[in-house]
Amino acid sequence: MLFCPKSMKGENMNPARVCMPFMMVALILVASCGGGGGTSISGPILDLSEVKALVLDQFYVNGGMEDEYRSKGEFSVYVRDSATGRDVACTSQDDGMSSLTAPGVYYGDLDVRFREVEGNDVGSLARFKLVFVEKDGGDCPDPIGPEDDIAGESAELTSEELVGAMIWATNGRAAAVLRAQSDDPMSVGSMAPSLADGLFIDKLFFEYDAGDDDTPRFYIFVESEDGGQCQVADDLMDAIRAGDVLYAALGFPISCFDPADPDFPYIEIRIGLYVQDDSGPKLVAETDFIAIGDLIGERAEFEGGKGYISFQGVRMEQFGAPVVRLADLTAMQIESLRHTEGTDTVGALELHVTDEASGQLLACAGADQGLAGVDAAGSYAGLAATPVAAGWEREIFGYGRVLLSLVERSDGLACPTLPAFELPVLAKTAELGPTELAAGEAGFLDGAGELSFVRATDN
Repeated sequence: MLFCPKSMKGENMNPARVCMPFMMVALILVASCGGGGGTSISGPILDLSEVKALVLDQFYVNGGMEDEYRSKGEFSVYVRDSATGRDVACTSQDDGMSSLTAPGVYYGDLDVRFREVEGNDVGSLARFKLVFVEKDGGDCPDPIGPEDDIAGESAELTSEELVGAMIWATNGRAAAVLRAQSDDPMSVGSMAPSLADGLFIDKLFFEYDAGDDDTPRFYIFVESEDGGQCQVADDLMDAIRAGDVLYAALGFPISCFDPADPDFPYIEIRIGLYVQDDSGPKLVAETDFIAIGDLIGERAEFEGGKGYISFQGVRMEQFGAPVVRLADLTAMQIESLRHTEGTDTVGALELHVTDEASGQLLACAGADQGLAGVDAAGSYAGLAATPVAAGWEREIFGYGRVLLSLVERSDGLACPTLPAFELPVLAKTAELGPTELAAGEAGFLDGAGELSFVRATDN
C-alpha cells in the first residue's frame, strides 16, 4: 500500500495525492513535499555536494528477514560508491525516516534529505548503488555497522539512472525513487482501475492513534438501510496497519450487494471502520448512508472530518489501463496451452507471471488453479485455469511489462507460495504489455508453444 505519513505532510499538502506508478519508468517525478531549491544533479561524475542534494521521494521495503523488523523497523537508504565499496551518503531517522517503519508499505510524497556518512573520504563518484538497511546500530550519518541488517542493494547505477526512476534492490525486497532538490514537479498520468461490475474500495484514509499497540486490527463493516450487513474480508484488512496513512489501489470488494440487482445503484449503505480493543470492536469512523450509484468512482467522507474512503470506477475492458494491472492478470482464464518441454515431476508445471522490471513473481497458476495434468509436452484444450496473486503481492499502480513463463515447480511448494529458489523455466514469452495481453494469446519464444486466454468473468 502507498501512503504519505502525516508527519511528512506540509501545511498545504493534500493527503489524497498519490505517487507515480511504480513500474512505469517513463512517468518519473511527482511534486515534492518540501519545495525546490538546492543543487541540481549534472553528472556523469557527481561531486559529493550533488550527492548530498539528493532527496528520497518514495520508499518501500518488504518483510522477509528473520528479525524483529517484520513488524516494525528503523530503515535507512545509503548511497554507495561502487568503485571503492564505501558508503558516502544516507538518510537519517531525524530527517524523516522515523516515520517510515512498516515493511510492505509504499511511502510517497517524501522529502527526506541525504547526509554525508561520517568518516567518508570519497569526493566524487561515477558509479553508485543504493543499499537498504534496517538499523540496529547507530543511525545515519554513522556508516553501516555489523549490527545492521542489509535488506537489499541495487545493481550498479550511473548518474542518469540514479534520479527519477524506481530503483529496485536486486532481491526485489526494497525500492526507492530519488530526486534532486531543484527538480520541478511533473504531471503523472491518471490510472484507470480494472474491475468487474460492483463496488470496490480504492483508497482509505483515517485518523487513528494506536498508542502503544503496534499492530491494531481493523475491520470494515457495511450496512444497508434495510438491515443487510457484511464486511470486507479479514485477509484483505491485514494490509491496513495504522491510521494517518493513505492506502491506495486497494481493490477491496464489497460483495454483499448483487450488481445484477436492478436496484443495485439505489441501495443506500453506510460504511464503518472499526478497531479491535480489549472490550470488542470499537468504531473509528463511519460515513453517512449513501446510494451505491453515488459511490462508484467517487469519495465518501467519514463523519467528523476523520478521513475518507473512495471507490473505483467501473471499467469492463480488460487490459485497458496504460499498465498491466494485477486485477487483469487474476481475471485471465487460460483456455488452451501447448508446450514442447515436459516436467520431470508429474503435476509440477506452473504458469508464472513476473514483472519484467524487478523480476518479482506477481501471479501464478498451478494444479490447484486448473493446470493439473498438463506436465507432459503436448497440446491441452478446454482448460479453465485462472492465475492468483502470488505470495505477498499487492498491486499498487500496475506493471509496465510482464513475462509469462512455464516453470517446473521443483522446490516442493505450490502456487501461490513464492518459490524457495530459482525454478527451471521450460518456456517463456517475450515481454508483454497491456496491448499484447489484450489480444488473448501469447507465444513462447523459440517455438516452444503458445497459450490462449479470455476474461474469466466473460465465460
